[in-house]
Amino acid sequence: MSDQTAGSFDWKSAPTRLLEWVCIGLMGALILDVLWGVISRFVLRAPARWTDELATFLLIWVAMLGAAVAHREAAHLGVNWLAERLEPRVQQWVRRFVHVMIILFAAIVMVWGGVVLVQDRFRSGQVLPALGWSKAWMYMAVPVSGVFIVAYSVRELMWGAPHATSEEQAPVE
Repeated sequence: MSDQTAGSFDWKSAPTRLLEWVCIGLMGALILDVLWGVISRFVLRAPARWTDELATFLLIWVAMLGAAVAHREAAHLGVNWLAERLEPRVQQWVRRFVHVMIILFAAIVMVWGGVVLVQDRFRSGQVLPALGWSKAWMYMAVPVSGVFIVAYSVRELMWGAPHATSEEQAPVE
């Protein structure tokens, strides 16, 4: 399936592919971490203290970055019952309004609020006890994900859905 819109520019660009591969890598690390936690606890009878903290850390990153990937692919949950019953021209305006709201939320809450949260965690000196890592690194997933979500919504507003077929992107008359 071709993933090109707005001319010949490939919107499934290097940053998007990198984001997908990072999610895959983090998920793989999460699986290995949980597996080691189970083996060390029940087979070796010497539980590794750090596995629970690492699993939480990785789960947060997978969830946040995965949300950005899902947003790009329009695979996130949505309540479309009302929008699907509107006229096509009104549907376009509703979609645009939704993306403006997503941009505002992600920019204010996730990016700006996330940066403030991360800065506060660095200043507080809070660490994950078993790993010894600053909690700020765990919360960094929020603004990073927010940046991707803002970028994908801006892209959607300007050029249409990256996942849509050419028929779905045709202007409504």
